[in-house]
Amino acid sequence: MLLLVVRELPPRDRCLITAQWFTGFRISEILSLTIGSVLRNGEIVSKIGVAPRNMKDA
Repeated sequence: MLLLVVRELPPRDRCLITAQWFTGFRISEILSLTIGSVLRNGEIVSKIGVAPRNMKDA
């Protein structure tokens, strides 16, 4: 059911939720991403990095 709801979201929200599902990042980590974090030379990067300042301490 969640997938059906996500399909109806605006593109930005759908992208954020999909990225969270695929990466397992926390909301704060997802929101810290920039286009340059996930797209280089017109292609999606194979590894997405989050700056340590945006990660929650364990």
